[in-house]
Amino acid sequence: MKKLLTGILSVVLTFTFLFATACSKEKSQSVNIKYADASTIMASLVNDTLDYGLLPEPAATKLERVVGKDFSWERLDLQKLYNSETGAYPQAVLMVKNSVLESYPNVVEKIKTETANVVNYAKENTASVVSAIETKYSSTSLKPAVHLTASAIDNCKIYWQDANISKNYVNDYIEDILSVEIGLDITPAKRVGDNFFFTSITASADYSDKEFTFTVPDGAPALAISNLIATNNNLGAKAIDYNVVNAENINGYINGTFGYSDFVIMPLNAATLSYNNNYTMVSVITHGNLYLMSKTQHVNGLVDKTVGVIGQGKVPDLTLKCVLNKAKLNVKVVV
Repeated sequence: MKKLLTGILSVVLTFTFLFATACSKEKSQSVNIKYADASTIMASLVNDTLDYGLLPEPAATKLERVVGKDFSWERLDLQKLYNSETGAYPQAVLMVKNSVLESYPNVVEKIKTETANVVNYAKENTASVVSAIETKYSSTSLKPAVHLTASAIDNCKIYWQDANISKNYVNDYIEDILSVEIGLDITPAKRVGDNFFFTSITASADYSDKEFTFTVPDGAPALAISNLIATNNNLGAKAIDYNVVNAENINGYINGTFGYSDFVIMPLNAATLSYNNNYTMVSVITHGNLYLMSKTQHVNGLVDKTVGVIGQGKVPDLTLKCVLNKAKLNVKVVV
């Protein structure tokens, strides 16, 4: 209990340290945001052209292994800044085609069981996991495997949370991201009804002669089913075609652009925009894997600092803006 309280106090103090000067004024101060891809942000941090970088795992761990004689790296957990109690937010969810849920709902239980094993499996079989994912997506951000350390895997926060349990959690996050200013005429998310959430398993027909498709974006979502990919686990079906794709394209596997995959892991906000396309959310799979990275000498507050951010108008951008919004800070986009 003492350790828990110390951890919570540390987060509170960090939040106060970063934002205290802003909270006394009604959005009179700003944080500069510069959008870029992860590799550009990492290079800019090393070269001192950015104060902070918002990076996912395992990019954050890769950066920590870039060392110099006069600096080390500091990380702030964006999940804890967003919610100090849960330390996370619902980032990626598993969407399942309704026709599959109606006929073969038991397959959901099989996926749930395997998800419980994936973290330990990935830690014990890191090289084979990354190799298996690379056969599906040659440009995977999870390589080289040497950077996929046990702590990096833990920091991806992969665990199954049933849709009916996460309902309030999901709806609260949707309200938060709808409250921030995005620009670009982007609709960040959509409020959802109860039919968005899968609630219970009914009688299941035999599916041993069926073939399914399972599509996930690269990164932590791919890691979340890496044991299934590495072992070619068909979950009792005749076959499952596992696909790892560029995260930018994942919507295309639920809206018909690239067909309709039976199982799709995708960002929660994107899922809310597509859920009328005959899919239902079965679970939250990843619960936030974003970290504010800086050199230690730069950790002196976000006000007037520049943060490199991946995913403009997407979960990284939206979640950071939620944190800044709560701290009553303006956002200024720079190029």
